[in-house]
Order: sequence, then structure tokens, then C-alpha cells
Amino acid sequence: VVAILLTSLATYSQKKWTLKECIDQALEKNISIQQSKLNLELAKKDVAIAKGNFLPNLNASTGGNLNFGTGFDPVSQDRVTTSIFGGSLGVNAGYTIFNGYRNTNVYKQAQLGIESSKYDLQKIENDVSLFVVNGYLNVLFAKENLNVAKVQYEISKKQIEAAESRFKSGVIPKGDLLNTQSTAATNLQTVITQENALDLAFDISL
Repeated sequence: VVAILLTSLATYSQKKWTLKECIDQALEKNISIQQSKLNLELAKKDVAIAKGNFLPNLNASTGGNLNFGTGFDPVSQDRVTTSIFGGSLGVNAGYTIFNGYRNTNVYKQAQLGIESSKYDLQKIENDVSLFVVNGYLNVLFAKENLNVAKVQYEISKKQIEAAESRFKSGVIPKGDLLNTQSTAATNLQTVITQENALDLAFDISL
């Protein structure tokens, strides 16, 4: 995300990102932040489950059976076929009176899990924001330093032209001309150094 943001700044795209927009985009797209938010939601689920441990248990069960057989009719004394159906229904409930504070401790631990997840999320968001701000400012400073170096080099080139003219007119000795040329060479080297510094600022931000 930071790479895309800073590249857009470097290439002067139609969309110019403000620092706040860069930070907002990084916070929205950062994978670590998304994972941390998911962990927070899971921690909240753990609290809900821990609360459920304080509720009574309720269970229900049903059953049925069907038996076939033969027997004698007590009146006619004839053999007859019989079928017997039986069923059962059961309901039971239970409530934990005391289990060594286990449910209470589990609930407290789940609540601490939420606080820990919130702290982790806030820390990651702060780290990402600082990273974007530092990268953004480093690039801006490097660009400004490069602009200053280029201006100074342009001035030194004009000074060379003036020194050459004065040298040809015999106003200054050749040593002064060489000093002016040396200063211009130093200024050119500074431009190259600042260009490398700008590239490095982008690379570090990426």
C-alpha cells in the first residue's frame, strides 16, 4: 500500500495524495491490521461463550419402540397377533452452583483477551501511521534538498560563465577561474548525491 501511495507521488499522477489520505489508505488495506481486527472479533466471541457457561443446561430426549408378537385371546382362546408400541420423553436441566471459580476465571480471561486485542490493534495502527508519515516526510525532504542543490548548481554554472569572461579580459587570474569551476563540480556532485538520496527515500518507503 505504501509503495503504491509513494509511487503515485513520485510519478506526479493526476491523483495527488495528501498525507491523511495516505494514512487512511494504509490503515484500510494493511493485512496486519485486518488480522488484528479479526482477532478482536474472535476475542469478543470468547467472552460471549464464557458468559454462556453461567447459564443452566437444558437437555431433552425422546424414544419409542414397537413390538410384535402372538398370544391367546382370554375370551375366545384363539391365537391372535398383537403389537405393542411404547414411547418415552425425558427432560433434564442442570445448573452449576460452584466449580472452583472456573467459569468466573474463564470469563475474566476472555475479557482480558479483548483488552489485549484492542491494544495490539491500536499499536499496529500507530506503527503503520508512523511508517507512512516518516516515508512521506523523508521523500518530501529529499525532493526539497534536490531542488536546492539544482538551484545552487545553476548558479555556479553562471558563475563559471562570468569567471571565464573576466579571465579572458584579464580581470582575474586563472586560479580564480579554477576555483569557480571546482565549486561548480562540487555542486554537481551534490545534485547527484541528492538524487540518490531521493531514490533511497523511495526505496526505503517501499
